[in-house]
Amino acid sequence: MNQPTRIVVHCTATPPDLDIGAAEIDAMHRRKGWNGIGYHSVVRLDGTEEVGRDPDRDGDPTEHIGAHAYGYNRDSLAVVYVGGIDSNNRAADTRTRPQREKLFEIVERWRRRFDITIDRIVGHYELDDGKECPSFPMEPFRHELIERIARSTPSTPAFRFRIAIAALAHMPERMPLLRGGHMGQPVAVAQSLLRARGYHVDLTGSFGAETETAVRMFQQEHGLDVDGVIGWRETWPALILGEARHAA
Repeated sequence: MNQPTRIVVHCTATPPDLDIGAAEIDAMHRRKGWNGIGYHSVVRLDGTEEVGRDPDRDGDPTEHIGAHAYGYNRDSLAVVYVGGIDSNNRAADTRTRPQREKLFEIVERWRRRFDITIDRIVGHYELDDGKECPSFPMEPFRHELIERIARSTPSTPAFRFRIAIAALAHMPERMPLLRGGHMGQPVAVAQSLLRARGYHVDLTGSFGAETETAVRMFQQEHGLDVDGVIGWRETWPALILGEARHAA
């Protein structure tokens, strides 16, 4: 019985014009000597989701242990999109728009069902240095997922706190001071929170003029010192909790 605490995103490493499904992948894996397809869900080029490993054929593959990431199969779920290499057999993000949307849908469905934290939604390459799969970076994927969750869920202080802490949990730094010119994961998290609060800012991970303008507007509207800097004493708590916490 599978006890998933992690979601792993894969690609089939097939050319962008080759549309295969669960049946073809199952056959390929059996030729390798496996007892069937290793993934739990397959996303075809048109965004259609097909059930993967499901030996009891009850339509719920999540209850079965997969075979997709050595050393991580017993606590994970695997979703694979068809594609992932270009015509020259090099790793490439070939996801169609329907595939992108379906990947977010599947990951969010599993995340909610099994209460999986954002930091445990990973690409195969993050578990195995020898892999490039799923041929796109996972940090932007996780941050966009955070943003989608924030937009689709009632924005209570407790909810914003939970999402922000989940996003920051896998960062090497915790709530660092951010200002113009800074780049990286903390900036992307701050941008996600600003967007969730209704401020116009692109999710770039780069603290430019647009982000500083949004921060200043947020600070002014929440009674904070308007300096365009995201610090731990005032602006971070206000972004996360939705309230001003002026330092004594």
